Amino acid sequence: MSMRKVFDQRHASFLKRPFEAFKAYDTDRKVRVGFVTGILIAVIASSAVLAGVHMTNAEPFGDTTASKQESSQFGDVGGSDNAAAVQKPATSSTQTGQSSNTPTTGVAGSAGKYVVLGDSVAAGLGLPLVTNANAQDNTCGRSSQSYGYEVGRQLGRQTTLLACSGATAGDLLTQQRVDGNNPQAQISAAYAGGAPSLISITAGANDMKWQTFIGKCYAATCGTNTDTNVSDAALVLMRGKLTAALESIKLRAVAGNVQPPTVVVTGYYNPVSTACATDPAFGSRMTAAEVEWLNGRVAKLNDSIAKTAANYSFVRFAPVDFTGHDLCSADPWVQGLTAKAPVHPTATGQQAIARAVVAATNATRQ
Repeated sequence: MSMRKVFDQRHASFLKRPFEAFKAYDTDRKVRVGFVTGILIAVIASSAVLAGVHMTNAEPFGDTTASKQESSQFGDVGGSDNAAAVQKPATSSTQTGQSSNTPTTGVAGSAGKYVVLGDSVAAGLGLPLVTNANAQDNTCGRSSQSYGYEVGRQLGRQTTLLACSGATAGDLLTQQRVDGNNPQAQISAAYAGGAPSLISITAGANDMKWQTFIGKCYAATCGTNTDTNVSDAALVLMRGKLTAALESIKLRAVAGNVQPPTVVVTGYYNPVSTACATDPAFGSRMTAAEVEWLNGRVAKLNDSIAKTAANYSFVRFAPVDFTGHDLCSADPWVQGLTAKAPVHPTATGQQAIARAVVAATNATRQ
C-alpha cells in the first residue's frame, strides 16, 4: 500500500470535511468577540481564584468542545488508538514515568515540584506510555519519553505530567472533553498536591485547528485570504485563553502571599519544509507556497505565545526549532505519516524541546 493511500485512510475523518465551512466565519466579528472574551476570561479567572473556586466545570471557551478527534495535528492526529475510558479524573504521571492515581505531593531534592501542562506534544503522544499507565494516561497519550521527564532529570525536580492529547489553551482552566470522563482542569490539578515551583506549558496549536488546516492543504487548497483571517481570529482567542491561565497562576500566588512559580511556555516547531512539496510521501499534494503558508502560521502562533508570555515577569518563552529535522529531512525529529502520531516529536524531538525548556528555565529574565 502506498504511503499516500495510508495517509488518506488514517486521516479520512478530517480530509472529508467540507472546507467551504471556513467561508461561514464572520472574521471581523470573531476578532472583536475574541478580544472581549479574553478580557472577560481573565476577570472571571481572577475572581474564581481569589474566591477559592476551581473552574473545572466552566465552559467559557469555544474550543473546549473539541474531543480528541477534533484536535490539531499537534493535538492527536493518529491518536485514536489511545482512546480509553477515564476512571480517575485526577491522574498524573510522576518522576520516572510511572503512573500514580493522584497528583504528586512529594518533593525530589531541593528544587521542588515541576508540572508539565499542555497538549499532545507535551504528553509525548505516539511514544511509549508511562509505566503502569492507567486509563487516563492512555486517553491522554502520556509517555515516559515526554520532554518533561528529561527536564525534571536535568533540573533535579520531581515531574508530574498532566498534559493531555487534544488540549487547548482553554483546557488549562476548564475540563477538557475527551473519550470518557473529563479530566480535571490542568492548572487545578497542578495545584492539587501543593503549589509547584516550576510549570511548563505547551498549548495553542489546537486552538488554531491545525488539523483542519493541514488537512485542507493536503486534500484541497490552503493559504487563501479566508484561511489567514480565520487563523488570525483563532489566535486572538488563544491569547485570551493563555492570558487567563497565566492570570490564574499569578493570582493563586497573590492569594497565598507567595511568589508565583517559574512558568516556561514553549513554542512550536515547523513539522514540514518546502522539501515536502516534492516529497513522494505527500504525492505532490502540497505546493511550496502552501508549505510556506503553514509554516508562516506556526511562526505567527509562536509570536502570539511569546508576546503573551512577555506580559508576566515570572513567565519565560522557550522557542522550539526543528530546522533541518522536519518530516521530509534526512534526520526527522517528527514521527512519519504512517506512525501512530504523525508529525508529533520523536524521542529525539522531545529531547530537543527539553533542552529549550531547561535553557529558558536557567536564563535570567531580561
